[in-house]
Amino acid sequence: NAGADQVISLPATLLLSGSGSSDPDGNITVYKWTKISGPANYQFSDSNSANTTVSNLSQGVYNFQLTVWDNRNASSSDQVQVTVIQGGSGGIEKRILIDAGPPPANGGALSGTPDNNGNYWNNMTDARAGVRVSNAKTTSNITTTVGLEVVNRIDGTYNTGGNGMNNVNNVGVVGIYPSTATNDYAFAHNSATNGRWKITGLTPNNVYNIKFWGTKSYETRDRDIEIRRPSDATWKSYSAASNTDFNNAAVFTVTGVAEADFDIRAKSPSIFGYINVVDITYTEGGSSTNQVPAANAGNEVVVTLPQNSSTLNGCSSSDPENGMLQFSWRRISGNSSVQISNASSCNTSVTNLLQGSYLFELTVTDTGNLSDKDTVAIVVNTPVSLSWPETPPPICNSAYKVVILGSSTAAGTGASPIDSSWVNKFNIYALRNNSQVTVTNLALGGLTSYQVCPTGSVPPAGRPQPDVNRNITAALALSPDAIIVNLPTNDAASAYAIAETQTNFNLIAAKADAAGVPVWVTTSQPRNGLSASQTTSLVQLRDWVLQRFGNKAIDFWTTVGNADGTINTNFDAGDGIHLNNYGHHILFSRAVYERIWDTICIRKGAASLPPVALAGADQSITLPN
Repeated sequence: NAGADQVISLPATLLLSGSGSSDPDGNITVYKWTKISGPANYQFSDSNSANTTVSNLSQGVYNFQLTVWDNRNASSSDQVQVTVIQGGSGGIEKRILIDAGPPPANGGALSGTPDNNGNYWNNMTDARAGVRVSNAKTTSNITTTVGLEVVNRIDGTYNTGGNGMNNVNNVGVVGIYPSTATNDYAFAHNSATNGRWKITGLTPNNVYNIKFWGTKSYETRDRDIEIRRPSDATWKSYSAASNTDFNNAAVFTVTGVAEADFDIRAKSPSIFGYINVVDITYTEGGSSTNQVPAANAGNEVVVTLPQNSSTLNGCSSSDPENGMLQFSWRRISGNSSVQISNASSCNTSVTNLLQGSYLFELTVTDTGNLSDKDTVAIVVNTPVSLSWPETPPPICNSAYKVVILGSSTAAGTGASPIDSSWVNKFNIYALRNNSQVTVTNLALGGLTSYQVCPTGSVPPAGRPQPDVNRNITAALALSPDAIIVNLPTNDAASAYAIAETQTNFNLIAAKADAAGVPVWVTTSQPRNGLSASQTTSLVQLRDWVLQRFGNKAIDFWTTVGNADGTINTNFDAGDGIHLNNYGHHILFSRAVYERIWDTICIRKGAASLPPVALAGADQSITLPN
């Protein structure tokens, strides 16, 4: 839950709150804020906190996304839109208030000019098709060009002889809205299929925030209305049933146009919806000189075949006046086979990529016909080899058992189909070399090191108990000849201290040592979306495993991880947590190169080892010696 959409005036600092986020079957362990679109300028105080402030903002419309992960590694995202308008130094902030309700002759009440707050109102007294407000006055009694036109009635066929309004409320004052505005309304009916209102007389360089608010007294039934711009994919809605919340409304940010249409309808299963007030705020009077927009074509993209498509994202381009921008993409260099799906969209896809480098140019043009350009490269690499590793034949053909312990990576998550997972490939490889091999996989997604600890271990408060069906004790009960432990990231994602994980790994190893069974331990693996401290824990665990387990440590980090602890995009399964088929193949190869079967042969005394010839070092001599 990223919170409600906001409108702030510069030079204010923005507060983003994700404290309303929740988890129905666990607890949230990781918060991550990112900017999705908007002006280039912004600075998080802490992007990994539930609540954070954002400074260094510019005028414009921002979209921020909050992603949360729970203790089972499930994730969810929500977005919030923030409109930043220029404060007093950039112009004069103005407000237009429109009271929708029947005229006094039909029982309605006109909002005063001014009201008790000193605000001047405009009265819309008819919701039938036609111009219903023209040259609206601001709250300070300044005449503007703004108007409101009913394009199509929103009450449908409910009462074609009426004016689409009524006055039976008893709500009283709500925020700055007097009772004369809240006690009557225009209504939408579910028989309307093409209801539309239009706000006219807008100045394209201004940023308008247009709010629709409504209420209906004594209602507990569904009385929801939904509104959208015709170009919007989704509707915004609010419940008018006994609504006394000033902020429970549908709010739109409009800029770059002279008029704005709004489709309006009752939201199913509601029969009616209500609009009492149209509240418009904007800032004008800033710089009169049009400034050049700033094109931002995004960062270089690297893809690996067989992936032959990618995305061009220029949505972070901005205009100083926050006017509407036109976008145009073109290929500058690279194979001509590539296709741009929509060259006039800020975010578009490119397909038919071949091996090599491409350069694309983005041109953005503002409403004053000023333009700017930027370029971005897409590099297409050759595929990662999926050839199977070549190793010498096993030194014996004795039967042996290997048990795998771990979490989702060992369980196969990220691989598609599951046969491409590293454990399944390891099993197939071992059987090809020795038909008497048994590989048993006890891994389960979400497990941490606590759940793999020996049965009877007592974890600290708040930590999970050992899973008696999937822990080291369960593995030893199968009488294995070797065990592989693959617990890559869940401890760090759960914010366990590195010392906790080290203690648990030592308990697991000690239990196996006592039973005389060798254990191989994989390092941690890279993961996206973690806090700085959690990423540090992953790196520390990687280094500690390599040092602690020595020749029985398996490197599951190198190649698949970036220097910052995130997954190399070539190996990301798409969720930022797990590896794709290429990544699983690398893990499989690393496990094979350990030649665990040879160690088992030697421990069983079943190996017939050849002698080792040592002829000494190469020499150089001078005749006649």
